[in-house]
Amino acid sequence: MTELALGLDALGHEVTVICAHSKDASIKGKISVISAAPSAKISNLRLVRRRLPKSASQAASLIGFWHAYAECGKTFDVVEAGQGLAGALLSAFSRETPSVLRVTGRCDVKGDEQGHDRDFDSQLPQLISDFAFACVDMFSCASSDDADFLVHRRRSEEPVAVNSAQQEGDLASSAVDIYEAAIDRFSRIKQPYLYRHGAQRLIKSTEDMITIYDRMLYDLLFRVSYRFRLSHWLNKLCSNPGAFKAKLLQKLSQKA
Repeated sequence: MTELALGLDALGHEVTVICAHSKDASIKGKISVISAAPSAKISNLRLVRRRLPKSASQAASLIGFWHAYAECGKTFDVVEAGQGLAGALLSAFSRETPSVLRVTGRCDVKGDEQGHDRDFDSQLPQLISDFAFACVDMFSCASSDDADFLVHRRRSEEPVAVNSAQQEGDLASSAVDIYEAAIDRFSRIKQPYLYRHGAQRLIKSTEDMITIYDRMLYDLLFRVSYRFRLSHWLNKLCSNPGAFKAKLLQKLSQKA
């Protein structure tokens, strides 16, 4: 991605890179680099991260990319992501922007071959990835073998292109052709909006949904587990003794 960004910049395009960790010293030219911090709202939840560690970790990371994308104050002609961040596209925020997914291997393209006996925490990240794969406008494959595999799986040849160039200039030139094809396909195939209320509402709705699920788990455990209930009150006592004492006195006065 660094070589691609440098090559696009050399061709005169305005480039923005959103990444988990920024190394500004390695970026030259007018490239804008934005670091995507994990969603604080998801990272601060306890039960979801304990019960669904894989899904919660991925959700925090992906929503962090959504925040960076939505809050950078820019509009884009096209958005590209690597297959490991397929869910970060979703497809470019509910079909607002043409999107390209760069496939460099087959590890995230095996959804149909995975067993059905895995737990939900293992299945959810794959479901998100599969959903993103179904929404993008073009696939940029690193090799002809990957392209053939993807065409066979999707039974559609139109949105798959090969960009196996190694040099910055050739890599960027091939990418521009793929971007133009994605923009053209986006304008011709009017897919329905996945979410009609814009990127900011999409982010908030997603974070709220996961937060509500975390609260539901908490309430359920509080009702059915005496151990969890005892842990709850001990935490209250340690974190806010004054409020705990007032609550206890209130309960005792009600019983009296």
